[in-house]
Amino acid sequence: MNRLKNGLFLLLITVLFLINNQVTKADVFGHYLRVTQPDSELPFDGKFDDGSGAAVRFILSDRADTVWVNIYLTGNLVKTIKATNMAAVDTFVVWDGTNNSGQNVGTGAYTFEVKAFSTGYTQYTKIYYNTPPISTRGVTAVKNKGLKNFGFIYAASNGDEYATGVARHAGNGIMFGDLMGAAKLTTTGVVLGPSDARYSSEADNDGYVYVVGRTNRNLMRYHVDTLVVAEVTDSSGFNNYFLNSVAIRQKDGGKFVMMSGTNASTSGFANSRVYGFELGNSASYTGTKNLILENTDYMVWDAIFGRDNKIYVTFFGRTDGLVKPGVAAFNYTGTQLTWADTLWTTRIDTGRGNTAAYYFGATPADDILYFTIARIASGNPPTSQNIWAVKNLETTRDLIIAYADEQNNLSITRSDIAVDAVGNIVYFENSNEETVIIAPPFGANQFTTPGIGLIQVVAAEDIAAVKIDANNDFIPDRVGQTVTVVGVVNSINFTASANRFSYYIQDGTGGINITKGSQPSGGPVYNIGDRLLVTGVLGHFRGTSQLDIADLTTDISLLGTGVVLNPIQLTIPQYLANPEQYESMYIEIMGVGKTATSPAWPTTSANVTFKIFDGYNVLDMFLDLDAGLFNNAEPTWPVNVKGVATQYTSSSTVYNDGYQVSPRFYTDFTQGVAVPPSPYFFLNTPANNATVVVTDSNQTFTAKWSKAVDLNGDNVIYQFILLKTPLYQSNALTDTLFTFNGKQVLTWLAGQDTLKTKWTVRAKGAETNLVASVDTFNVTFVNDILIGVKDVMPAEFYVQQNYPNPFNPSTTIKFGLTSEANVDLRVFNILGQQVAVLLNNQIMNAGHHDINFDASKLSTGTYIYRLSSGDNVVTKKMILMK
Repeated sequence: MNRLKNGLFLLLITVLFLINNQVTKADVFGHYLRVTQPDSELPFDGKFDDGSGAAVRFILSDRADTVWVNIYLTGNLVKTIKATNMAAVDTFVVWDGTNNSGQNVGTGAYTFEVKAFSTGYTQYTKIYYNTPPISTRGVTAVKNKGLKNFGFIYAASNGDEYATGVARHAGNGIMFGDLMGAAKLTTTGVVLGPSDARYSSEADNDGYVYVVGRTNRNLMRYHVDTLVVAEVTDSSGFNNYFLNSVAIRQKDGGKFVMMSGTNASTSGFANSRVYGFELGNSASYTGTKNLILENTDYMVWDAIFGRDNKIYVTFFGRTDGLVKPGVAAFNYTGTQLTWADTLWTTRIDTGRGNTAAYYFGATPADDILYFTIARIASGNPPTSQNIWAVKNLETTRDLIIAYADEQNNLSITRSDIAVDAVGNIVYFENSNEETVIIAPPFGANQFTTPGIGLIQVVAAEDIAAVKIDANNDFIPDRVGQTVTVVGVVNSINFTASANRFSYYIQDGTGGINITKGSQPSGGPVYNIGDRLLVTGVLGHFRGTSQLDIADLTTDISLLGTGVVLNPIQLTIPQYLANPEQYESMYIEIMGVGKTATSPAWPTTSANVTFKIFDGYNVLDMFLDLDAGLFNNAEPTWPVNVKGVATQYTSSSTVYNDGYQVSPRFYTDFTQGVAVPPSPYFFLNTPANNATVVVTDSNQTFTAKWSKAVDLNGDNVIYQFILLKTPLYQSNALTDTLFTFNGKQVLTWLAGQDTLKTKWTVRAKGAETNLVASVDTFNVTFVNDILIGVKDVMPAEFYVQQNYPNPFNPSTTIKFGLTSEANVDLRVFNILGQQVAVLLNNQIMNAGHHDINFDASKLSTGTYIYRLSSGDNVVTKKMILMK
């Protein structure tokens, strides 16, 4: 046997004990803990005097019989909030700011925890099942309660609409990538997901997830907070073995990596190996990959760590049927192993040993080894295709089925199992395309999750209350007063280069600038998403409300970090309609281009006021030199632009101008967006309230309007619309006018002498959106054709609603014919029985006709008249009311 280097050997003897590996015996736990406003995901504002309270939110992995939320101050229990029968969802309880005696609490930094209790299960029980279109080869769960992403489940996938790259699920199984309900979690750096870069995800206690590149023969990792993927070690030293799995063991931060691989041949499997190397505290490794185990008869697929020096490998015969598959245990102290060194093996009748996971109980007697048996080939599944559990590892090694694959289609290269924070089995199977969570038979259980952050209770005001302007002079009424607010940073320091400290912050009610002059390099640096408690004197400079800070070390406190702010999406008119409401807040102006008079995009460090517009309305976009936008190419227009709603008035006495949007980064521009035509094209003629008089059916009239601006440069088509009943809509028009004649007007009049209605125009570019003009004009059409000429041929066949209606006892039915035709007009009751014949297939001349109907012999009720002429058949209802 070969001996490893002395240093590695000593490390393994003294270090190969997994810290923080003991998993609480439970099935339900809370995770994704945060403190927000009760009615939203906005951070808790620190105040109870407004009656809103603080919502402690969390996701439960399974239903809980009881949940306790305990709140502490300096280690002393202040409040216990109890909830019962809670579902496995993202949920919350509300703290009203009182202690257990009902008294209001004071200011301070409160800690909290969520304790969940369940009666549990007496047998392995499926608590979550779904069949998303996954394409994963590995799954893991974060078990360290000290990490922000504790309890989440991670995988790497090439799953098309599911996720290509990193996928994340909450502890209850639901997809929770960048957004709840979607699996995709965006990473940067090395690309994960495509091809083989999605094997055997494995999380360590520090929050790193390791992913194997199987045919690339390398190892990568990312941290669940930063999501930056980097290579840990390359393919050298793996001797062209395909890598199937990775396992991490650590103590005091020093990590040992174990990876298994197979040497495949064209005729099947040829050999297998298990490698190991000491990563220590490093992010990468370039040394020797030491051989832990090699075998030519047994194919080792997965290798995992157990308690003490134990390692466990799943195996099957190099040739199917040569040996029964299963799992084997070894005691590894740094010396290369052979199959003869096995402590024991547990075998299944048929199939292939696949993946494994280990549950660390409170004592060695509570430990459970899980492993899967996969089918040999598609269409030939073994009956033993299950997740198996080995209990009493040190004594009787009892073997039971923890979960039987429901689709009987478990594949060796397409599945993985993991154990989550409390011992639930997490099973991802790509052949079945299923994600499953199975609770163990632990019975009654409970689990306590500590909150990572604090519940900061402060004496502060809403920003909107501080900025109140009751006399509408655009200056806050409380200028000169010392105030305290809590807000989230939404900007960079736009004045760092001028040696000033200046940030914008916002809460749920408004935004404000916080500032102090004469600070070298801008003073202390804050990040977007930092939550600050700020005290200052309320001031007003060039239209902008600000807090002037006396001491940056004592008047600003960092309450939290990482708050996600979503911009308020606005059009230019929406912003300018109430700009003071949005001042100093994070906004996004949608669908704008640059004006022809806008200055050039800056190429050097300078402040530039750019001009953007929506095709009509113009807004200043202030490009601050501290944003460094000059280092980037001019964006591709049109854009959506995010930034802070800022103001710099042109006057020292007038404060209702100078409104701007100030982007913070180049990434604040969403470039080349598809924008429909601007609605700011205006109607010209007929003018509003105009009267169109028809004196001759051959007369022509023209409706005209201005051209619609399309920021994408698309060809715009128009449609003239007459808002009468029924609506009249022209065909597509390529010019900004519509010509109509007297015959059309007579048709719109439908026998009336006067029609008061409205007209407008809508436009369309390459997008599907139909955009109406901002104008809608009143128009009156008048038939002033001389007597004897009024009865000219209608432009279209029509039948009007009878008038009057309801009627008693007689009414008139009007219709128009474009040419001589046979006309049949009959009346029926509501049962379909004929009650009158007004025209019996009678030949009628072209023109307008009035037919009187006398219903004096009929009773009150609803009747139906039907007029038919050639291919035209019209049926209408009328009401006789005596």
